[in-house]
Amino acid sequence: MCASPADAAAPAPPSLGASRQRLKLPPPKGASRPAIDAITERLWLGPCPRTPEFIRSLREDFGIDGLVSVQSDDDLRSMGLDWPLMWRFLMARDIAATRVPITDFDDVSLGSALASAVAAVQSLHTAGRVTYLHCSIGVHRSSTVAVGWLVRHGGYELEAAIALVQQRRPQVQPNRPVLERWLRQGGATD
Repeated sequence: MCASPADAAAPAPPSLGASRQRLKLPPPKGASRPAIDAITERLWLGPCPRTPEFIRSLREDFGIDGLVSVQSDDDLRSMGLDWPLMWRFLMARDIAATRVPITDFDDVSLGSALASAVAAVQSLHTAGRVTYLHCSIGVHRSSTVAVGWLVRHGGYELEAAIALVQQRRPQVQPNRPVLERWLRQGGATD
């Protein structure tokens, strides 16, 4: 991967061509159409998969076989979701799933869990899995983790990683102060 946008073009999404960088999933009955986005060939970002249909589509339509959730217990409760039930459904679809709870809009929570969340993404990546990374809406926490993973394991500089994630999923708002603090504390080193 590249160190900065000036070095080379960003990697293309998984063999879908430039015209399909932004992909839409089939909408659950009675719901708006959720969107997921390819950040790299094997890292996708988006909202919480709230329905069995969404999870089926991740696996069947996009080949996703790994999932990292950074939702907190409060997030799950507010959405009426049960993680153990969701985990069983994911496993039944052969989607390896892990959860690193991070409280939304809490820099301390995000900063303290960032290394663990990045490691969870890397673990699935190392296992050869196509990974779906999500928080509640796929804008703050998950994008911060995606940027951290690109810097830590993808060879990107911070600005290039942020630019790539924002190019692929324009609505994201990665937490730059948390990322900068994490990097100063050695987040990008072994």
